[in-house]
Amino acid sequence: MRDIRARIIGKMAEVCVNTEKRKEKSRDAARCRRSKESEVFVELASCLPLSDSVSSQLDKASIMRLSLSMLKIYNMLGAVNSCTINNEIDIKPFMEKKIKENTYDHLHQKALEGFAYILAEEGDIVYLTENVSKFLGLPQMELMGQSIYDFTHPCDHDEIKEMLTTRQNPQQSPISNTKNFFIRVKCTLTSKGRNVNLKSATYKVFRCSGRLLTKNSNGFSDSNVDPSGNPSPFHYLVGIAEPIPHPSNIEVPLDSSTFLSKHSMDMRFVFCDNRIKELAGYTCEEMIGQSFYGFHHGLDSDVIDKAFKDLFAKGQVVTGFYRFLVRTGGYMWVVTQATVINNSRTQKPQSVVCVHYILSGVEDPRSILSHVQSPVPEIDLSALIPLKVELSTENIFAPRVKDMDKGYFLPPEMNSSIMFRNDETQDLSYLAPSAGGESIPLAFDSCLGHN
Repeated sequence: MRDIRARIIGKMAEVCVNTEKRKEKSRDAARCRRSKESEVFVELASCLPLSDSVSSQLDKASIMRLSLSMLKIYNMLGAVNSCTINNEIDIKPFMEKKIKENTYDHLHQKALEGFAYILAEEGDIVYLTENVSKFLGLPQMELMGQSIYDFTHPCDHDEIKEMLTTRQNPQQSPISNTKNFFIRVKCTLTSKGRNVNLKSATYKVFRCSGRLLTKNSNGFSDSNVDPSGNPSPFHYLVGIAEPIPHPSNIEVPLDSSTFLSKHSMDMRFVFCDNRIKELAGYTCEEMIGQSFYGFHHGLDSDVIDKAFKDLFAKGQVVTGFYRFLVRTGGYMWVVTQATVINNSRTQKPQSVVCVHYILSGVEDPRSILSHVQSPVPEIDLSALIPLKVELSTENIFAPRVKDMDKGYFLPPEMNSSIMFRNDETQDLSYLAPSAGGESIPLAFDSCLGHN
C-alpha cells in the first residue's frame, strides 16, 4: 500500500511540475508574442506621418485605425499622381518619407474658415485637417478612422448615405458628383469656449460642399463607372465643412451691401435693417408683416424651398444663389444665412434671423415680376420745359377788339374824376415801335454839362 501511495504521489508531483513548466512556457510565449506585437506596432506607428510625441501616446487600436486611414490616403495620392506599378499602388515611397511640416500649412487652414475632410464610401473618416479641433473640440487623431455616423445626428444619416452613394435609380435623374448638404455634428465646445465630455456634446450645423471622386483603372475621375462599364467599387467624398455663424457671434461688421432681417416662424418680416432702402428700394414700414417668400424670383422657388426645409429641420442654413426682387423693378443676386432663435426659457423656436449678402447690382430693372414691385412713374418732360418768351411786341401792343374787357374797375365816387374818365380806353397801338426803327440813346453827358 505504501508503494502504491508513493507512486501516486510521485505521479502527481510529476504532473504538477509538468503543468508549471507548461504554464511557464505559455507565459514566456505570450510575453514573447506581446513583445513582438509591440515591436510591430511601434514600427507601424513610426511609419505614420506623425511627430514622435504624438505617435508615442497612441494605443494599439488608434495605431491600427490611423494606419488604415493612411493606407487609403496613400491609395488616393498614388492614383491621383499615377504612381502605379502593374495597376498596384507602390506605397513604399510614401512609407519611407514622412510628410514634412510646411511653413504655410497653418495659413491654408486659416483661409478655409472651416476644415477639409475625406470620407470613404462606407462612411469612415479618412482624413481631417488639424484645425478640426477649433470647430468641434475633438482632436484630429481621435476622429480619423472613425465612422462619420458616430458623430452626426441620427436624422442626417440617410442624407449622408445619399451623398456617398454612386448608385442611381433608373427612374431618377443622373447623380451629380458635386455635393452640397448640411449636417449636424457633435461639438464639445461650449459658448464660453470650455470643452465638455463627448456625452454632453451638442450638435453644430455645418455646410458641407465637395466632390465625389471615383477610382477606376485610369486613376480617379468624376465618372461613376469604370471604362469597362461596371460601377466603380471605390470612391471618396472630398470637400470642406464650414460652420454657419450665429447672428449674435458675427465678429466682422456688416458692410454696406448686407442687411439684417428678423421674421416670425411663418417667415413674415418683424424687423428689417434700414439698409434695405438703399439696396432694394423698400422702406422698413412696408416690409413689416410681408412674407419673405414673396420677394424672390419665381424661378428660384426650388432653391428657397429646399433651403428653408433644412432650416426648420436643422436650425441653420445658407441658401443658394437666388434673385431678390427690387422695389422699382428687376432683381439682385443674394445669398442668405438664416438661423432659428429659440426661446431662452422654453427652448422652443421663437423667430428666424437672416443675414442677406447682396452679390450683384440691379439686373433687368424694367421687369415687374411680382405684386410687391411698382415701376417708377414716368415724368412728363413737357411740364419741366419753361414757358416760351415772346421777344416781339407785336402781340403785346395789338389793337383792341370788342371781346376785350372794359378796363379797370373804378369805385362810383371816382367815375367823375378827371384822371379816370368813364369813356372807352384809348387805343395805344400807335405807341408800339415800328419794325426797323432807329434806337436813339439818351445823351446823359449833355445833361450833366448843363448842370
